Amino acid sequence: MAGLIIKSSEALVTLDMTSRISRSVGNFETGTGGGSRTLSWPPGTRWFVRVPLGSTGLKGKGPAVSLSGDTISWAFSYRSGFGEYPVSARIYYGVR
Repeated sequence: MAGLIIKSSEALVTLDMTSRISRSVGNFETGTGGGSRTLSWPPGTRWFVRVPLGSTGLKGKGPAVSLSGDTISWAFSYRSGFGEYPVSARIYYGVR
């Protein structure tokens, strides 16, 4: 596919515009409990990214996130007896 590729002086790719550009559709916060959301997706290959909203450090645990059909689900796995705690995350999602 034709497009723009920019490389550093060490020949590492720093920008690759040869593939389709992604489109962000939305985002939401998980809170600190498990859950799921069924979303309206435009056509395209679906993607998501999880960004912790607090410090995870050694004990903070962000959610595990999965995508099945139109639904994004998240769950927390932590051991409260060991001082671990859930850390809320923001989920960004879209298509490319």
